[in-house]
Amino acid sequence: MKKSCLIILLGFFLSACGSADLDDRYFSGESESWTGEILLVLEPTTEPTYEDAHVELTYQGEGAEPETIEVRTIKQYNIPDTYGDVSPNDDGVFYKRFGNYGLEGAYANGGNFGLTITWHEEEETMYFEEELK
Repeated sequence: MKKSCLIILLGFFLSACGSADLDDRYFSGESESWTGEILLVLEPTTEPTYEDAHVELTYQGEGAEPETIEVRTIKQYNIPDTYGDVSPNDDGVFYKRFGNYGLEGAYANGGNFGLTITWHEEEETMYFEEELK
């Protein structure tokens, strides 16, 4: 009985230690025609920690708002190069979700997260910096 209680208690303490310092992180960036925000949610479900990056992009440029854009990540560290077409929501915000792309690890190693946005035969790259909230 004592051994089973000790094992349960030890498991509780070890699980509590593994989930420390996993607060959500916020990043922002801008280019000539775009502003962007990233909410990075860190989930201690696997090793390494799973990341869920919610990216919101807003068109600030001249001319008509694009109906669709192509968003590509900049390959660095272990962030895979990925892309996807995105359309705006009713508020004019272009939303893209990236799951487990290594943003936190790249940023911790001195990198920053970049996105290349293509629309109306134009292209711009924006880089994101962490915002302390």
